[in-house]
Amino acid sequence: MAEIRWYGHNCFRIRAREATVIIDPVHRSTGYAMGKQNADIVALSNSGEGSRNLTAIRPEFQTVEGPGEYEMHDVFVTGIRTYHDDQQGKALGYNTCYVI
Repeated sequence: MAEIRWYGHNCFRIRAREATVIIDPVHRSTGYAMGKQNADIVALSNSGEGSRNLTAIRPEFQTVEGPGEYEMHDVFVTGIRTYHDDQQGKALGYNTCYVI
């Protein structure tokens, strides 16, 4: 059974027996704060600065970024490319949705 915690904005931590995954580590500039975290895997869904606060994660993690299939720490991660806006990516580019 996994424990899921929301840290604000689009940042989540999924902690399970196999590994801890953090998605889009939130930056204080978004109005949310997240203390230092341990993670085995960090998934980044977009290039926005508010979603890439890697300094909040203690070293020794692996990063997943972009579409594709990944396997780390007995965890399967599938990244699916999507538009980050309603103009087919023309305004904000692309985003990656993850199935973990």
